[in-house]
Amino acid sequence: MTTATQGSSSHSPEASSSSTPPSPTPKVSKKQTVDQLREGLAQLGLETKGKKETLWRRLLDAVHRAALRDPSSEDDDEVESPPEPVKIVKQPYRSYLCFDVEATCRPGKEFDYPNEIIEFPVVLLRWSEPDEDGKKTLQKIDSFRSYVRPTWRPTLTDFCTSLTGITQHTVDSSPTFPQMLKDMEKWMDKWDLRSDKGLNDAIWVTDGPWDLRMTLVYPGSHSDFVPKQLHITPPSPFPNYFHGPYLNIKQAVQSVLSEIYRRQAYATEHPNDAPNERALSAISTAKVSNLVKDKERKIKEAGPHYYFNIPGMCHALGLGEFEGRQHSGLDDASNIARILIALSAKNVVIEPNGTIAKAGQGRRYAWMGERGEVKWEEWMSSNKPLKEALKAKEEAEKDASATDKEAKGHGKTDEEKEENVGDISASSVPDNGNDEGKSLVEEKGEEKVVDIEKPNEPSK
Repeated sequence: MTTATQGSSSHSPEASSSSTPPSPTPKVSKKQTVDQLREGLAQLGLETKGKKETLWRRLLDAVHRAALRDPSSEDDDEVESPPEPVKIVKQPYRSYLCFDVEATCRPGKEFDYPNEIIEFPVVLLRWSEPDEDGKKTLQKIDSFRSYVRPTWRPTLTDFCTSLTGITQHTVDSSPTFPQMLKDMEKWMDKWDLRSDKGLNDAIWVTDGPWDLRMTLVYPGSHSDFVPKQLHITPPSPFPNYFHGPYLNIKQAVQSVLSEIYRRQAYATEHPNDAPNERALSAISTAKVSNLVKDKERKIKEAGPHYYFNIPGMCHALGLGEFEGRQHSGLDDASNIARILIALSAKNVVIEPNGTIAKAGQGRRYAWMGERGEVKWEEWMSSNKPLKEALKAKEEAEKDASATDKEAKGHGKTDEEKEENVGDISASSVPDNGNDEGKSLVEEKGEEKVVDIEKPNEPSK
């Protein structure tokens, strides 16, 4: 494995100390009132006009920028001390594959649905050559993008097109998932990203665990897009690069910013203490925040909450607005790359914080038959509105069935019932001199056809 290194300035906020304690930073929380948010903004000399959400976002940006600012960039009247030698941080991987797939979907929270991937983008980041100070920077090298044609349910819902911006025409003219993988593997080989054992000196970087993971972390909170797709349309040969260590960028941001906050909070409370070993050590994305929880599971003594979506992470790191269209796979992946580059500039060791199980070793859904087989039925859905509708339909069918049985037995002798078993005809219905019996027979015939030819037809 090639080992890359990254340098960091000795003036990083984690390692700095000052004889003058920094001015107190206002607290920021969505539970604060509009007046409290405005008071915090006024304390920082910022604009206080706007709605609550705007005020909260503005104050959050300001607090995070202050927490992450490099003190060496601030102007002061003190004599500048001689620069200390650059500290080199060893990085365990050479390349990072930032990606965020888009998949078929229906309205509502339906994590267990057999989603099929319809866009697969990857943004490649790699460490640069060291500069004259021995410092390396993480840079965007190339990107790959392909739309994908679904095969199990090839027709996109209006909801899916509205959410992702991907049209039916686009997917109809795109390769299937196994065909797309062939194209992606050629691109990976161009950059020497895979070997016989899997990824070569590289890891996947995703927004949360939902794209790659094949394990159930929280009940009702799983999507597992790649494992689902590998089951629905298994490629041959089966890929060996979708398992092993990976980086959840959400958890990475939470870990890094929480650690920076705690270090600065300690330095503020102990302004006369020299930086200890922890304050001078590099922060790792692999370190999970040590949150303290009480019996009500409320987080305390952990500092601000940093577990955001992609736009929130961009704001928290001072990157400004999300660039592009949200739920465009390539734009999502590009912003994940921006976030990782911002983390890499903070003397951070970019390490995995999760592991992907091999295909077939993780969670299996009820609809998964043999590899390539989908046995989906609507009752399997976790979509609550859909399940309620199905339950109502089932109860209506039971009521109709009970009424039907009562109508069949009405007005017959035991001998007539025995003669007409299995023979539905006008003679089996009471003749009251009008077309009522004929209408009833026709309705029964229609019900019989529905029961036989369209059992539990899924909604599209």
